[in-house]
Amino acid sequence: MKRQAAIVILAFILVSSFGIEKAFAGAWTVPKHRVWGEYYMKWNYGREEFTSEWDRRVLSAAEKNARSWEFVMEPKIEYGITDWLNFLASIEYKEAHYKEYGRQPSLGPYARKNHGITNV
Repeated sequence: MKRQAAIVILAFILVSSFGIEKAFAGAWTVPKHRVWGEYYMKWNYGREEFTSEWDRRVLSAAEKNARSWEFVMEPKIEYGITDWLNFLASIEYKEAHYKEYGRQPSLGPYARKNHGITNV
């Protein structure tokens, strides 16, 4: 019975799809010869850690553990070639920092910083 119902549904989908003449991207495209600009920013900060039992706990300011943060920015520009086709250009820049506060003094400080363009 389930197989017959599946065949009927599949047949209905196939028959109903023959009426589609043109695919349209939808209302989110930019109209022809128009420009859309967007500036996206994100900030992440590590303020929790996992215990040995895999439970999350919030780090207190008194604890001398490692901290990390990440900053992301991405400007985007979109141009309407036609009403249904757009050109999109974007470039993503990331910056990440990591620092360990609870190291032994004899080991010296440990901090890393990475930055650069990631996605174009």
